[in-house]
Amino acid sequence: MSASARHLAAARAALLPLGAGEIEGDIVGMDAMGLRIAGLARLAPAGAQVTLIGEAGDAAPAEIIGNDGALATAIPYAALAEGAPPRRARLAWPHRPARPRPDATWIGRAMDALGAPIDGRGPLIPGPPQAASAGSAPRRPLGAAMDLGVRALDIFTPLRAGQKIGIFAGAGTGKSSLLSMIARNNAADLTVLILLGEREIEIAHYVAALEENPRRIVVAESSGRPATARRLCLRTGLDIATHFAAEGMAVLVVIDSITRYFHALRDIALYQGELPAARGIPVSVFAEAARELERIGPARLDQPRGGAVTALIAVLTEGNNINDPISDFMRGVLDGHILLDRAIAEAGRYPAVDILKSISRSGLDGLGADQRRSVASARTLLLDFYEARELEKFGVAPDPKLIQAGRALESFLAQDMQSAPPAAASFAALAALLADPAAGA
Repeated sequence: MSASARHLAAARAALLPLGAGEIEGDIVGMDAMGLRIAGLARLAPAGAQVTLIGEAGDAAPAEIIGNDGALATAIPYAALAEGAPPRRARLAWPHRPARPRPDATWIGRAMDALGAPIDGRGPLIPGPPQAASAGSAPRRPLGAAMDLGVRALDIFTPLRAGQKIGIFAGAGTGKSSLLSMIARNNAADLTVLILLGEREIEIAHYVAALEENPRRIVVAESSGRPATARRLCLRTGLDIATHFAAEGMAVLVVIDSITRYFHALRDIALYQGELPAARGIPVSVFAEAARELERIGPARLDQPRGGAVTALIAVLTEGNNINDPISDFMRGVLDGHILLDRAIAEAGRYPAVDILKSISRSGLDGLGADQRRSVASARTLLLDFYEARELEKFGVAPDPKLIQAGRALESFLAQDMQSAPPAAASFAALAALLADPAAGA
């Protein structure tokens, strides 16, 4: 950029705050992940969206991730076409964060992080502009337990409206199958599936499933997409969920997986030059994740229609280790955790939920007294059953009645993909099994 062009850009930047307009900068550097833009002065804060303009006038969206006043750093939302690098970047002023404008017609549709349809069913009709919410009013109390249609969860880790619970799972433990069961069977008014860095074949599965259950919205970015798109995917999904919750709906958000969201934040922060901290993850990553996840919960008192955003969040683990930095952080901000155990999966019991290591904080408060007693009795039975099997390895003969009851309970916890018993029916079946284990064997 020549000296006269720099002076012109600086003068234009000084005048732009006085009214609406556009400012353009020159792309002066590029690498495999992002690019540097000169001429935007400080009018392009981190988070601003710019349009990259190529020689032939082709355009691509990108996000500013940093600006030192001289150069702005941006990462595109999609891979740029080879052989035709962009030359300029255009920024609209005044800058307003890009937010989706959900509409009732979005229910039953699938889209990417920018709100573009990915289901081949034509464009999405935008709703009216959304009023900004300060989000400072206190939240309402947690609501009643939500039926998930999965016995192991409805009984032992009940999910109350407004709670957020993590599903901690390693590869091969049945996480995807469990999330599919929940997405199909739950009793929420609307399910928002946020697929972060998933395989394209998994995304296609959920998009195809919209035909059998139209009470869903899918927001997805595959693992091959840039880090900015994967980060925006969570924000867009939560924007949509909070919108419909403010309309009075009970919204269940299913996130798969939050670990890949952390990886996207890490990649952006390291590219911007932040220092790595916990196992290579900069400190800012945890702060941003906490802000986004805090948006999940019951409606605030200044939202007269009520509603709630409830969440089940998949956290990828190595084996059964839930003490890595991401898992440890998530256990601190969540209202409970569900652990899927590889040994249980290998024994053939699905869903492979480790009942004794899973907990729903405040979840049992939403149950009746008889239900809480059944849960306590079943947990004690499982503990005694597992201990008896361990002692049997050392030659200690177990109580046959205990073994029979434990096996009956293990069989009860097994559930195929197609069944979806209501929570009330599951509790009634558990009470009958505890009263007569032989009948459930």
